[in-house]
Amino acid sequence: MRAEFYRPDDEGVVVGVAWWDGRVAHVESDDDRTRSVISGIFRATPVVVDDASLRPMGARGEAVLQPGSLDWFRAAAASRARQEGLQVRFVPEAGGQGGWDPASAYRTFRQAVARMAV
Repeated sequence: MRAEFYRPDDEGVVVGVAWWDGRVAHVESDDDRTRSVISGIFRATPVVVDDASLRPMGARGEAVLQPGSLDWFRAAAASRARQEGLQVRFVPEAGGQGGWDPASAYRTFRQAVARMAV
């Protein structure tokens, strides 16, 4: 999974990129300050999100995502980018495992995305 960062007033011109290798986020940018800001977005601290799919049935409120998962990578990018004045868009990088397979319909959406991201 790759996250492309851009400034909202700059017509979507990508200023930095981060990608998830399955364990950590890697950051690239031509500008040192932007690279530092994006690296700070992926600091190894938990992220709090209000996502019903992460809670047990009947529970309510926010959930805490610990560093080290694809869900954490996406949540950190989405929530922390706004605080830094950036927007983010996610680009899936499916490596040879694309398309819908009826035999794998037992997987949840989250499992299917995680499988394609590695």
